Amino acid sequence: MSEAHPLLEDLARQAREEFRAHRWEGDLQTYLREKVEKDPYRYTRTAFQLLNDMLEHFGTEKVEDAGEKFQRYCLFDDPFNAGQKAVYGVQRTMARLGAFIRAAAHEEGKERIFVLVGPVGTAKTTLMDLVARGLEAYSATPAGEIFSIAWSFPRTLEDTEGSLGFVRTGPALEGEVFARVPCQMHDNPLYIIPRPERRAYLRGLFERAYPDPASRPVIPRKILEGELCYNCSQIYGYLMRRNDGDWTKVIRRVVVEQFLFSELKGAGIAKVQPEGNVESSATYVAFDENYKALSMLLAEVNLVKFNGKYVMANRGLMHYSDIFKRPVTYLQHLLSAVEEHRVDFGEVGADIDVVLVGTTNTPEYAAFRENVLSRGIQSRMRRIDVPYLLNYLDEEKIYRQGLQEVSRTRHVAPHTTTFAALWAVLTRLVRSGLSESEDLTLSERQAVKALSPVEKALVFAGESPKTLSREVREALTKELVRKLRNEFPQEGMEGISPRIVQNIFADIYETTDYQCVTPFEFFRKMHGMLESGAEISDHLASEPDGEYGDPQRHLQAVIERYDGVVKTEVESALIDVNPQELDTKIRSYLTHVTAYLKKEKVGAPRGRPSDPDESLMRFVEGKLGVEDDGRDDFRFKILARATSAVKDGGTIDIPETYKDLYRSVLQGLYEERRRRIHWPSLRLALEKIDRPEELAKLDEWTRRVAETLVRNMKERYGYCVHCAKYVTFYALDRKLIETGSEERR
Repeated sequence: MSEAHPLLEDLARQAREEFRAHRWEGDLQTYLREKVEKDPYRYTRTAFQLLNDMLEHFGTEKVEDAGEKFQRYCLFDDPFNAGQKAVYGVQRTMARLGAFIRAAAHEEGKERIFVLVGPVGTAKTTLMDLVARGLEAYSATPAGEIFSIAWSFPRTLEDTEGSLGFVRTGPALEGEVFARVPCQMHDNPLYIIPRPERRAYLRGLFERAYPDPASRPVIPRKILEGELCYNCSQIYGYLMRRNDGDWTKVIRRVVVEQFLFSELKGAGIAKVQPEGNVESSATYVAFDENYKALSMLLAEVNLVKFNGKYVMANRGLMHYSDIFKRPVTYLQHLLSAVEEHRVDFGEVGADIDVVLVGTTNTPEYAAFRENVLSRGIQSRMRRIDVPYLLNYLDEEKIYRQGLQEVSRTRHVAPHTTTFAALWAVLTRLVRSGLSESEDLTLSERQAVKALSPVEKALVFAGESPKTLSREVREALTKELVRKLRNEFPQEGMEGISPRIVQNIFADIYETTDYQCVTPFEFFRKMHGMLESGAEISDHLASEPDGEYGDPQRHLQAVIERYDGVVKTEVESALIDVNPQELDTKIRSYLTHVTAYLKKEKVGAPRGRPSDPDESLMRFVEGKLGVEDDGRDDFRFKILARATSAVKDGGTIDIPETYKDLYRSVLQGLYEERRRRIHWPSLRLALEKIDRPEELAKLDEWTRRVAETLVRNMKERYGYCVHCAKYVTFYALDRKLIETGSEERR
């Protein structure tokens, strides 16, 4: 025999270990002692409790969104596929769903059918797919293990000697098992205990395990009142009759076994597609070929085969995709499922324990609401809106994720996804009415009224737009931003879908041969799409409300903002300045301001102390537009920033605390450089930048400037040679940068 392959040996060992780790089985007595009595809560959990614990299992964190803090579930980072299906910016939606799940887990009111409602492209189905993957993974951990029962029989039902619990693991009994019938419904093993004794046992167990009534978990009603499924109760009843009511002999046939959730295998998770069938039915199988041997043992017992999605989903999750694409009459079974926790299988009925979730698009939900036959189901539903994102930084993550494959073969230029995301968010924003609210102060009303769509989007992303006056920025407190974000619950339910933007990127990649995916291509495609109007999206044909709801105007605003960014980057990239040098210059300015306000001298490392350098201070302040009569006030406020920064963190991050000063110094240095540049020669050098032999023919000064520009664009901002060149040409052609004289000095 040839030597075993190392890979196959390793796989065999791994498979064996995984199987044993997730396949605990034993008799009922062992299960009660080793599992239930050591952790009563864990082994009496319902589907809602299991789902709640699963969400917590994968971790949570506190995040701030537009002035509010939410508990964010790390499950939606997609820990199963290295983030490939991560869902971003859904903390508000999931916080609401999480609150409802917790309430149901604690039995605070009636269970409901959760319906995720939103426009196309809001990742509703992806959210539920991640929940399903989470349940699968959680059920394979010690914290999430779940058990059911099976009936195990010898070749004869005549009484045999042995301890309580006929079936147990171990080679000695392997030959004794003739037939094994697992519970199709995955019933909780505690259902074997008759209800009166079960109630008393669990109440006493919980009181001992959790002495403090205030922190004692609830004992689920489903566990206290639940019954065995039809097949299990038939077998149980038959064995009781056969053994003249000797319960100890009956439970010798019971095996408690662990099972893992698996949507693929139809265990604990089921998804019902729009065209799928959830019909529940049961067919007798006593004379089925597979049951002939068993039927000889279990005379007088009619077993059934349960069919349908409820069988697969029991003890876990059932997800109805596009739930309202079905006729309302087809959904009537949901009433008994959620209200009575029971399903009719035609021939027989069965108790169920399942979390019911539906996903639907907004128009289908509206049509469902208008149907008079839907009133009963509506009263048993919890609507959870899943709008488009209103934070463009979260929106951008969607596009960056989608372009991961593209970026392996083609460079994605900086800001491409940023401004695409900003434009998409702008189409979803609604004009605020808070400027007329009597609940706000005058300064707050003026601040809200001053917001353009772009500025509102920036505020929702946690930014303080520099285009706003200082007074407006100060009035935009967290509380006001929170009110603004919650003003319209339906904000984000209309607008451009991320799918449309993703399709534009796909079109750019497939139909152009540019070496980079750039904002220029995106803007060009967007112009073409906007001309198509409603052919692409109904939202493009809607009437604008002033600055809001006007996609063409939004695109122009985005391009103008992009122009400002490009101007800053190209100008600063032309300056080959060490960041430490800038830091030193600004610190020097602050030192002189401090001495000026305190009426002190500035101490020099060498030489005598001197008066504060007024020319240095005026140089910086001149770039910020500070007038003579406002210098003292400006200098006082500049110094106050440093005091606040020290209070908050103990150290000062100069570039962050003094962004405006940083920019002003850069501007001054750029002006010194631009007067020496011969711009037509620089353009020619950039055209030849990727052809060293031709670049070498140009004069050294021009060549050095071009190389400095490209190097800084790459190192500081992430451009490649090609898009750095395109961006500079763009800035020059649109006259975004002030070039000054065309002659070098």
